[in-house]
Amino acid sequence: MILDVKGGTVHGVEVAVWPDVKKLPTLSVPADVEVARLVVPTAEQKPVAVLQMDTTLVAEADPSERTIHFRLGAKRPARTVCIARDILVDVDDHQAIKGIWLLNVPPFPSDE
Repeated sequence: MILDVKGGTVHGVEVAVWPDVKKLPTLSVPADVEVARLVVPTAEQKPVAVLQMDTTLVAEADPSERTIHFRLGAKRPARTVCIARDILVDVDDHQAIKGIWLLNVPPFPSDE
């Protein structure tokens, strides 16, 4: 997953390589979601232009694959915030990203 960061604020999310997506009978979006900005250190605050991490990535989807939840790393309690229309982020107590929700995902192209 790639986070598009401008001025320290996440402006977009890209899935560069899709992992296997596990379809669940139901996948409920968290009900208690607050609107927030996701801010990461800028080059002025921390001299890092690119950060790459190696962690477990699990993708789960509802039956229609219109809601997809990516879980990052070990499962830990987290709160969910909305950073953009149809993009939610799970953040743990240490302010680490633990998951990303993509809502209203367009249908995948058919394999014709």
